[in-house]
Order: sequence, then structure tokens, then C-alpha cells
Amino acid sequence: MHARRDRRDGTPVETLAQDLPLPFAQRVRAAAIGLASGSPDAASMYGFILLFLPYVSSAFVPVESMPDWLEPIAAHQPLTPVVDTLRALLTGGDAGSDPAWAVGWCLAILAVAVAAGAWLFAAKAGRR
Repeated sequence: MHARRDRRDGTPVETLAQDLPLPFAQRVRAAAIGLASGSPDAASMYGFILLFLPYVSSAFVPVESMPDWLEPIAAHQPLTPVVDTLRALLTGGDAGSDPAWAVGWCLAILAVAVAAGAWLFAAKAGRR
């Protein structure tokens, strides 16, 4: 068993890698959702749906322990590599290829959210 590592023991790059990409991508995605929705209530409901993603990831139980039909969904959704990477960084374990997948998912979410947000903002600004 590995000795528990405190997050402050990591290098500055590890600390930034675990603290910045996903929250930033989620905030940009939330802005795009806010622009797409017709009201603040609708925007909050879109965000509420996304709150269930951690339950279908490796955040609470290993993917291998899930039912056969749920394993592929949990293994290939954005939060699983992010959670596995953070867990490896905090416990000193081997992250394998999870960091690359985690960064890839974060960049993909960010790219889609930025493109959608820019398009929606331009569309809404053009109507005024």
C-alpha cells in the first residue's frame, strides 16, 4: 500500500494539472449552456442533469465492479480518467495513460464549449 501523499507534496505542474483543466472546461461549458437556454431556470436544469455523471464513473467504485452493461459507459466517459488521474496523483500510484485521456477530454469539452458559446453569443448579440 502506498503512503498517502498530500496534494501539496506534488510538483507545481501536478498541482495545476489536477486543479485547473476540468473546472475551467466546466465553467466554459456552463456559460455555453446559459447562452443556449431561454431562462436561468432552464440553464440550471441543464446543469443539474450533468450532476449525475460522477455516479457513472470510477469516482465511487471501480469500473470493473459495475454491471456488464454499465462498464463500457463508465469506462469511456470524461470523468473516469480525470478521477483516476487525480487518485493516482494524490496517492502516489501509477496513472498509466489516464492523464493523457483526462487532458484530452478536458480539451475536447473546452473546444466544444468555446465554439458553441462563441456561436451562441454572436447569434444572441446579433439579435439586439
